[in-house]
Amino acid sequence: MLKRMISYLLLLFIFAGSTIAWAAEGFEDIRIYYSPLKILLDDKEIIKEEAPFIYQNRIYVSLRAAAEALGYEVLWDDHSKAATLSSATVSLIEACDPFKGEYFVYGQILSIDYVDETINIDQHLDDNSREVYTQLPLYRNAIIVLQRGSKQFLVDFSDVKAGDTVSLIITKENTIRSMIIDI
Repeated sequence: MLKRMISYLLLLFIFAGSTIAWAAEGFEDIRIYYSPLKILLDDKEIIKEEAPFIYQNRIYVSLRAAAEALGYEVLWDDHSKAATLSSATVSLIEACDPFKGEYFVYGQILSIDYVDETINIDQHLDDNSREVYTQLPLYRNAIIVLQRGSKQFLVDFSDVKAGDTVSLIITKENTIRSMIIDI
């Protein structure tokens, strides 16, 4: 009887000990620093709902919040415990907003002034086009993208060449907010 009781207690301790160790696996108490942190992309706050925090001199943000703010789709596979970011719907350029007075222009670059950061284009007009007459200046934080098929790459103004076919988003102030160079 005493041997059986000791066996049961021993099994109970082994089971309880392994359960506690299993439950504690992967958990650690940490101290984090909360402060009013902002995550900005081109001077625009992109993560507002989930507060970032600092731990061991690094800023941590929600992967989902950061990825979705950058236009990625986040897929979670619970079986493999893997997060997958899908770039199929990613665009590096924010859509043209006619309610802000923006408009879209297509054309071919005729000349470029790299010093003043302006371009002159031969505009491809259709029934919905708004004609552009002057040298078009580049907006201070303009995004310039080289596009080949579904792939997009950020480039500098110095990479733009006369003869390039471009799609432009023009602000109501007649500055280029975004440029897509199609190759």
